[in-house]
Amino acid sequence: MAMPPSPHGHPAPPLMQPSGSLIFKLSAWSLCRAETLTLPLGRWMWAEAVALDKEIYLIGGEASQLPAAAAHADSQGDGSVAAEPSVRVWRFSPEANVGCDVAPLPRARTRHAAVACAGRIFVFGGMGESGLGVASMDIFDPLRGIWEPGPRMHSVRYGHCGVAVGGLVFAIGGRRSAGYCVDEADMVEAFNVETGVWQSVPPMHSSRVGAACTTFNGLLYVFGGRSYAGNRLSALGVYDPTPPVRQEAPPPSSPPRRP
Repeated sequence: MAMPPSPHGHPAPPLMQPSGSLIFKLSAWSLCRAETLTLPLGRWMWAEAVALDKEIYLIGGEASQLPAAAAHADSQGDGSVAAEPSVRVWRFSPEANVGCDVAPLPRARTRHAAVACAGRIFVFGGMGESGLGVASMDIFDPLRGIWEPGPRMHSVRYGHCGVAVGGLVFAIGGRRSAGYCVDEADMVEAFNVETGVWQSVPPMHSSRVGAACTTFNGLLYVFGGRSYAGNRLSALGVYDPTPPVRQEAPPPSSPPRRP
């Protein structure tokens, strides 16, 4: 059977259908069958998606669209957004093409960060029900199916990005808020999964909110975002989390003894 042309005039790639109900297209997007799988409530703006043990977790977010007045306030950055953060957590199995609700977050969050590390999911920062930033962290154990509180970050922040590398969970940039005082942050913190302690990391060269981050070959990469002055950033930041190797100085030589 001839393949239909793509919107760009080129032949569409062939379909591959492995065992199961998912259909994949080479070099193209495809949707799960709507009659068997839909997102609950059809929402989740500002949610975080995390992959762990062949499953994907969709965590928190805003339960509905912001009112126009609140959206305008957010664009001004005055911290007075009355968002509707969610506690909902939804787990999706791509192999089985099924999704279900799991244990909800202990507290509602939106504009937070979430990463998987050492077999657990770490959710930190974000905006709470008050509409202001939070510094708390919650940790999900998929084997027991429960959330537990983790140590608080040193700084309140939301609109930040998070990534894990080398047993460290990083909270990068974002927006700090204390009452109605809001500013974009250049601060970076790292949570040591083994010791359970947040530690300070050298700050970025500029403040960033809404940036994207990832890791590659052990390095941490931060892309884009917006500065404190409201400028959209095109700069790329790179950070090596490997502790520097200390060079031990040779022991001082003893003066020659006089005969």
